[in-house]
Amino acid sequence: MQEAQTAQQDENRDFLALASFSPAGVHDAYSQKNLRQILMAASQRSLPHIAKVRWEFEGQRMSNLGELLAKRSLKGKIGLVFQQPVMERSSWEFTTPAAAIAFDTRGAGRIVTFNFDPHSLTPWDLSDPGTVYTGVVRLSVREAYIPRSMKQEQEARRGNPPPSPPFDLFSMEELSLFVQAHGVVPLRVGVMMYTARARFAYDIDVIRGELVQDPRSGRFPVAGVVVRSSRVSHGLDRFVARHELSNVMNRVLELIFESNGLTPNEVAMVLQISEDIAHSSLETLAARQLIVLDQKTRGYLPLPQAFLSEVEAKMELKEEEKRRAEALNAKLEPPEIPRAPLPPPTQVTHSVTPSELKESVGDLLDMVEAHPTCPLCGRRMTGPSRDLVCRECLKEMHR
Repeated sequence: MQEAQTAQQDENRDFLALASFSPAGVHDAYSQKNLRQILMAASQRSLPHIAKVRWEFEGQRMSNLGELLAKRSLKGKIGLVFQQPVMERSSWEFTTPAAAIAFDTRGAGRIVTFNFDPHSLTPWDLSDPGTVYTGVVRLSVREAYIPRSMKQEQEARRGNPPPSPPFDLFSMEELSLFVQAHGVVPLRVGVMMYTARARFAYDIDVIRGELVQDPRSGRFPVAGVVVRSSRVSHGLDRFVARHELSNVMNRVLELIFESNGLTPNEVAMVLQISEDIAHSSLETLAARQLIVLDQKTRGYLPLPQAFLSEVEAKMELKEEEKRRAEALNAKLEPPEIPRAPLPPPTQVTHSVTPSELKESVGDLLDMVEAHPTCPLCGRRMTGPSRDLVCRECLKEMHR
């Protein structure tokens, strides 16, 4: 037992080191003990997962994300490789199967996805060589340990908690700077990639090195999911990443966001929470005008425009009208009603065979450019930016 605990502590040493970046006096003995306990609990918990993950930096394998984030002046190319996927149909109903994501620390990225149709009797197309999509990669800290000294804890109990670090939607370079400025230790991170037509989202258990299964799997109909545009999804992701709400309310908000409306009972069933908690969370979200109650069905409906500026909302409405017109002309249903496994891409470069991927993402890393590409116009995005689109598109939006 003692040997197992020692081995686990060795595996967690990279995460223990991240907390040492805290301001002087914050990560004291009290905080160090709390962190060790939290890391031990996180390493022993078993969230439903659908793949193992591996991190690479400049072609070299990292032991975990903690080792990567501790690097000073983190600049270069990163690989996130998904291994040992669970082959059950329900596991991937809400997550696009991917072999790897390769991206620059500023956010320019490419992803290799595989064809998966949850409606088919044979959902996996094992002959599919994989398709490469280009887009912008961003990360969010979904769960974290924030160092707090004994003195800060005592002040918090008196009603004077220390200010929370400024969480946001980051590039990997920005996330590294954030961690090193505040000593925050990520426990779960979201990795999102935005293309012109699609958003790919992956929930990573950082401590165990696993891709977490979407909570809707096996509890929610695939046809009931509404696909939002990259712009709207980016707005939601950034709001959630700021942690203005509790983790439970963020999960409820994300569930409602990709639906045509849900009742408190349905939310409770999908997220495995009590109906009272679901009801109170929905009421709070409605009070903040992030969702709205449908008086007829007593279900709560999403308000996607709540996550966009006024100008962005107008642009989104115009593009939505255009997409509907194109769908009607093609005698197809609008894309928001039935859930397709993945909207058709507009920036596909070529197919990649598994043998080309080898044991690393070297080939994919070589294809990543030094700057992200704007999902709307395809221009290169220069300079640091938290925006999803380039400066030229921002100017167009504000005309």
